[in-house]
Amino acid sequence: RIQDAILPPKELLDSVLQDYFVLYRPKDIVSGDFYWITQKENILVLTAADCTGHGVPGGFMSMLGVAFLNEIVNKIVINKHISSLQADSILNELRVNIIRSLHQTGRRDEPKDGMDIALCIIDFDENKLQFAGARNPLLIVRNGEIIHYKADRMTVSYSHKMNQPFTKYDIKLEINDALYLFTDGYCDQFGGDEDIKFGSNQLKELLLSISQKSMSEQKQILINKHEEWKGARNQLDDILVIGLKYTGKRKALEKEQKYNWGDKNILIAEDTDINYYFLAQVLKSTNAQLIRVSNGKEAVEYCKSNNVDLILMDINMPRMNGSEATRNIKKYKNNIPIIVQTAVGFENEEELSIESGADDYISKPIDLNIIMNKLEKFLG
Repeated sequence: RIQDAILPPKELLDSVLQDYFVLYRPKDIVSGDFYWITQKENILVLTAADCTGHGVPGGFMSMLGVAFLNEIVNKIVINKHISSLQADSILNELRVNIIRSLHQTGRRDEPKDGMDIALCIIDFDENKLQFAGARNPLLIVRNGEIIHYKADRMTVSYSHKMNQPFTKYDIKLEINDALYLFTDGYCDQFGGDEDIKFGSNQLKELLLSISQKSMSEQKQILINKHEEWKGARNQLDDILVIGLKYTGKRKALEKEQKYNWGDKNILIAEDTDINYYFLAQVLKSTNAQLIRVSNGKEAVEYCKSNNVDLILMDINMPRMNGSEATRNIKKYKNNIPIIVQTAVGFENEEELSIESGADDYISKPIDLNIIMNKLEKFLG
């Protein structure tokens, strides 16, 4: 249920895409494969990723990947501009975050976890596509021919190629292009009369042969072919195939949202990754622009030269704690609402937080209804 919650819901996909399919078949209850999508004005970012392993280990990595993609893309959009989104730069930054988060240094005894990923940025106004891939390619079927954009032969993790930047393809799209992203699960399934892998060449031939059909028909054909090929054998890996017919148009988000803070900047001062990722997921549907800092000193410096509409301030942080940071910020920007978060549990911690200048207080673990009500009080 947790993993399903962080994957893009069908309602979101239907609201931003026209003719598409997502074939997603985990080998186990949770999956190491994941897909991710976000729409920023005229830009659509779409990914298909395969994390190390499957089941529970792969599921943990997939959640880490989703959280980092949200952070990286939102940071670029906020600090620069949506036009600054570059497919290769996102993968480069994702690799840095994975290596840092897993403390990878190249030692033989450390985890070698990472991910393979295909990432596309579609500009509907310019009919352009950027592609960058780590071992996962992009296929485009155009006018009865298949175009194969190869991915770099390196993963998003620590490796001997980790200082080598990912390659970016700039592609001019044409109406009715059929785009396909996929992980290796479909191709690696053993089956058939000779008990061999299905293979990437056979998948390309299959996609080419069905590319003129609707995407929903294509999905069913792929499912039927996989079942036929697999026969009575077990599914060997997670399976993810995404198909998209390029129409030159995107759908606007039509679903009414309870909270729509697209014009608000929320600064999250939090030194613990998992706590930040939780807040990022909670606030994702509000469209608010999230900025993260890791200690009180960074929070103070950021507020001096940037517009901030609300601060979620953790109390226990290195370099400068949340109470001291709150006092410093209130000296020169008293109008910024600050909600203090703490897990200490002292009897008078709320009183102490308010005395430091905070506008409100919330204790951890955070109750979703409580925090959303407090945010609404200040953001409207």
